[in-house]
Amino acid sequence: MPLNLFALCGVPGEAEVKRVMVSQDVQAQLDAFFGGLEEAFREGVNQEIDFDGRWKPDRDQLMRLPVTPEAQAIVAALNQDVLAIEALEAANFENEQIRALIVKETTSQNSRLLIQAFSNLQRLSRRFAVTLHGNVFNRLTQPTFTIDAKIHIIIEGGSIKFKAYNMAKRVLDLTSAYREATDQDIQELCALPRVTGDAEKIIAAANPTLRKLISSVKDSSVFEDNTANQIRTKAAAVNLDIPVQNHRIVLPSDKAELRKVLTFLDHGVYLSPVSQQRYITNSRRALP
Repeated sequence: MPLNLFALCGVPGEAEVKRVMVSQDVQAQLDAFFGGLEEAFREGVNQEIDFDGRWKPDRDQLMRLPVTPEAQAIVAALNQDVLAIEALEAANFENEQIRALIVKETTSQNSRLLIQAFSNLQRLSRRFAVTLHGNVFNRLTQPTFTIDAKIHIIIEGGSIKFKAYNMAKRVLDLTSAYREATDQDIQELCALPRVTGDAEKIIAAANPTLRKLISSVKDSSVFEDNTANQIRTKAAAVNLDIPVQNHRIVLPSDKAELRKVLTFLDHGVYLSPVSQQRYITNSRRALP
């Protein structure tokens, strides 16, 4: 059965699905095209890992999250009769807030959504694009878009699967899986019995990367399982000096130094026993 093309519109957190009307010739080609994209997405993958926001997958791995209410709403929208889904108004294409293109693949084994993040670069009519007519190139002025050569998310079996968090979050609201610390979180971290620091300066310095690290450290048990002196001793073993004051870890206000300390506390520093070189680790998984 030929695939239908759908557009996910609005901002992440919303689930407004619209049907993209295409010719029968295009519809007939979607199956093979997206089948090739899915094959490339899964190529070489032999492991699916539950995503916790701490590390990036290797080439043979996919990240996996339980479906969110937003993802469930998208699945539900595409489970209804195709003709019941509102059609995208072609004349208003430029004003549609398209954030993803979707096809639904159904086999005897399962049903799944193949999702491609959509960017404004795919809107050719917003660029100086030319198309060939006979032997002459003319400027393209009609609403036109391209379908990218990759997919970024598969929703199947109650899971959201992806390789790159940054691409996945462009399509779906995944903040619950990878939370950034609020100003109050930072103040609470600095007020822990085994921590001290200038909360206001840290708040001013904290970019999204630091806030994700702060959230991860705050939610961990590192300060329950270790005294400040134990943390300092362990840091010294990887050639990292973490200051301690009155039996409390001192969190630096300097952005670069703060990132070093937080990365260590988030299990992100590795000292090579071969070269004695310090590295930031890609994976936080324990080695079996």
